[in-house]
Amino acid sequence: MARLTKEQLEVLEEVYGPDNILEWMKQSDVTAKRLVQQLCAELVAVEQKVFSTADGLKYSKKMAAWKIRQGARMDAHRLRGDYPAEKHELDIDQEMTVEIVKFKKDEDGDSNQD
Repeated sequence: MARLTKEQLEVLEEVYGPDNILEWMKQSDVTAKRLVQQLCAELVAVEQKVFSTADGLKYSKKMAAWKIRQGARMDAHRLRGDYPAEKHELDIDQEMTVEIVKFKKDEDGDSNQD
């Protein structure tokens, strides 16, 4: 399964709309189960590498595909929410008041308030 680039995803969202992209994925059999299966396969990916000896003998060996594995690991972390939210710069010309209505409780039961 080939990965879509950020630009391709943006085009799909533009064509199908942000609310319809999940429906398109469902119709295309891109289900959560299939994504998890693909992720698991990528976490243990191997590739065939060709080597040469000093006297010119060539042989191949299966080795870990580290680039694929690292990408899958990063995807898994991102999906779990392990990375911090992306930083967005805002340029506002006027004064703005932000009110925090509710804090999410952490696992210890304490709120994130200091």
